[in-house]
Amino acid sequence: MCSTIASRQRFISDQENLLNRKQLAELSKMVSSLQKYLRNI
Repeated sequence: MCSTIASRQRFISDQENLLNRKQLAELSKMVSSLQKYLRNI
């Protein structure tokens, strides 16, 4: 993941990396749910 690479290279803090990962997980869940919904229409 890009934020992990950025964190390792110290472009962003570990805290920012963690926040990015949490937000990405939430977005992934939302997209997955939308895809399931659209398949069932």
